[in-house]
Amino acid sequence: MTPSTRAASQLQSLMERLQSTDQIERESAVRQIVELGPDAIPELEGAAQRTSGAHEARLRHIVDLIHEKAHRVTDRVKQAMSDESAARMAKDDHVCTEILLETVKGNLRYAK
Repeated sequence: MTPSTRAASQLQSLMERLQSTDQIERESAVRQIVELGPDAIPELEGAAQRTSGAHEARLRHIVDLIHEKAHRVTDRVKQAMSDESAARMAKDDHVCTEILLETVKGNLRYAK
């Protein structure tokens, strides 16, 4: 099983757990999906379009949580930079976030 196939399978399993009657299990699934990061967003958005009600709301909320987490990381990077560099990055938050996420993912791959 390739890493992308494994991640897709994991995401599918976690999304199924979102429908559990056990609140603790649902909350655990939410945290784990958020940790998967932006790569999970297309599948979450697609699933949200195919459903409705509380499940749709939960999926959309998870997408929002992923975006919020990415922006918090971006803000922390800007704070660590010089004022001049931060001013340049303020023009395009997404570039900073994408670079940081690629770096972190690359480091995690090497750590395994």
